[in-house]
This record gives sequence, structure tokens and C-alpha cells, in this order.
Amino acid sequence: LRRKTGYQYIQIYAKVKDTKKLPQTVEKLKELGLQVESDEGIAKQANSVMQIIDSFSAAIVGMFLLLTVVSIFNSNLNIVYNMSHRFSLTRILGVTKLRIMIVFIAQAALVGAIYGALGYYAGNYLFKYAADYLVRYLPDIAGINFVVSTDSKILLMSLSISAGVSAVSALIPAFFASNIN
Repeated sequence: LRRKTGYQYIQIYAKVKDTKKLPQTVEKLKELGLQVESDEGIAKQANSVMQIIDSFSAAIVGMFLLLTVVSIFNSNLNIVYNMSHRFSLTRILGVTKLRIMIVFIAQAALVGAIYGALGYYAGNYLFKYAADYLVRYLPDIAGINFVVSTDSKILLMSLSISAGVSAVSALIPAFFASNIN
């Protein structure tokens, strides 16, 4: 019998040999007024906690993505402002609005892909360096094998995400650049 201030409870452990009888055993224990926790119930609770953590992580990543898009958008607007005479000249020379938009967005995507590749390789290098550094100062994690990613799929994903975010961020500035007269 464990006592806490204001609470009194008994903890009982029941082992069921035949797993087919587990639901009936749980129901009988609940009929006795006992609270039943099984491995399945604990797994459901852990799963609900993980869903909450995943939701918060997705929200944080979404905020970083939004800040990145806004930052790239502002940079592209600054480029349009500084190169407005060039865009005006190209329109006077007969270049279509669509062509100006395509070139502007393609340039933004190319720059994004370059930064994505740099980020991929810098991240791999820093991860390896940090893993080696941590193992020296935290001997308890010496048995963990930190492996740097060499998968080309991850590199392609990095390139496509960074190019895509840059291209999407350049849509409105490209429209502004194409409408400069």
C-alpha cells in the first residue's frame, strides 16, 4: 500500500498467460472498479504524446520555412528595385513579360540549388566534426556510430527543396520585374 497526501491506492500486476483472454480479463478487472493499464494502453498514450511532439515540430519547421520565404522574397524585391532600369530596357527591346518572369524565377531557383548543395555538404561536414568532437568529451556515447549521409537521394531532395523554395519566393518579384516599363 503506497500513501500519498490525499491519495491511497494499491498497485496490482496481473499476468495473463493466454493472450486471447486478455480483453475479457481487462473487462473483469474494470468491472471490479480497477484502473487497467496494459502495454497497448501505454503504447497508445506514448503515441498520442509523439503526435503532439510531431505537431509542434511541424509548426516550428513551418515557421522557419515561412521566415525563409519572406527573407528570400525581400531579397528578390531588392534585386528588382536595384535592376529596374535593366528590366525596363529589356521590355523596350521587345522581351516578353513571360520570358522576364521565367528567367528571373530560373535564376532564383539556380541560386537556391547552389545554396542547397552548399548546405548539404556543410551540414555533412559539421555533423561529422560534431560527432567526433562529442565522442571525445562524452565517452558514454562512444559506442554510437555516427554515419554521414552519402545518399544521392538526400542531396537531390536538398537541391529540389531549396530550389523550389527560392523559385516560389521569386514569383511575385518576377511579376513586378516583368511589369516595369
